[in-house]
Amino acid sequence: MSRQNNKIKMKVTVTISLFLFVLNLVGIAADSQPIRFTMEGKKKTDRSIVLNFVVDAASDEVFKLWTTVEGTKKFFGADAVITPRPGGAYEIYFLPRTEPRSDINSTKGAKLMWMKKGRELAFEWTMPPFASELNRKPLPTWVEVSFQSLANNPGKTHICVAHHGFKRGAKWDKAYEFFVRGWASILYRLDRLCSGMTSK
Repeated sequence: MSRQNNKIKMKVTVTISLFLFVLNLVGIAADSQPIRFTMEGKKKTDRSIVLNFVVDAASDEVFKLWTTVEGTKKFFGADAVITPRPGGAYEIYFLPRTEPRSDINSTKGAKLMWMKKGRELAFEWTMPPFASELNRKPLPTWVEVSFQSLANNPGKTHICVAHHGFKRGAKWDKAYEFFVRGWASILYRLDRLCSGMTSK
């Protein structure tokens, strides 16, 4: 009886070890290759906003600013809800004091699409209040942000922000112009923040 119990224990131990080994491999693969969120309802068009910027901070630090509530509150919005996994929330709230968790002045309902630690992330984005009727589900526009350390100066990071999915029409045209200014303003605030971090 004891021999049979020992055999069962050995089988259980081997099974658990194999499971942990496979789980470790999956973890490694997930870190090296981003798991992608569904692209349903999303399509690149002939209009995308693409902005390139260099900030005075290491890529890991800049990535953390974009992927944590504490970080986004420093340059992006007044509050946020971020669940760092594909399909998790990526909601930025711009007026939480006067309109906490507002559907209007926020990206409420937006999801994180994919994320590769220290290198890139993508998230859905909503239209501004004047074009809220364009916020159909699934949300049609999304933002991809990449981070790359400069080869000659790893303390600086090249950031590319690309906002995709804009269509044609009066409201779409107005939203496009709004976000050209909006993303430029956000990158300017990020640059000011990173410059302050390095000067301390």
